[in-house]
Amino acid sequence: MDVTASVDAPCSPGALFVVVADLGRYPEWLEIVARAKSLAVKEREALLAKTHEEQDALLARARQEIVVETQKAILLVRQEAVDLSLAAASKLIEAKLDSDANRRLVTQYIDELGNDAAAR
Repeated sequence: MDVTASVDAPCSPGALFVVVADLGRYPEWLEIVARAKSLAVKEREALLAKTHEEQDALLARARQEIVVETQKAILLVRQEAVDLSLAAASKLIEAKLDSDANRRLVTQYIDELGNDAAAR
């Protein structure tokens, strides 16, 4: 059988024959490609694991910040409630109250209310 073919290649026939002769190493190339794919999968898994760890750490920090900011807000609201309670009491009895003693009394009362609400 006589087979003839023509190829348009951007190189000289001698360079093309070197490439064609090297096609005998095709099975070796397949092994290289398979190893590269395996390494790529392992690298992808490692990167995904690292990303998940970073994501979890970021989420934990955000949750902690939420707790801290919530506690700050509750403290500010309590302080404001104490101040408003004292101002209202002062106006009602139209007398100057001992600020420190009454502040402690109102703070204690608000704490008791908070504990009662938390127990529910």
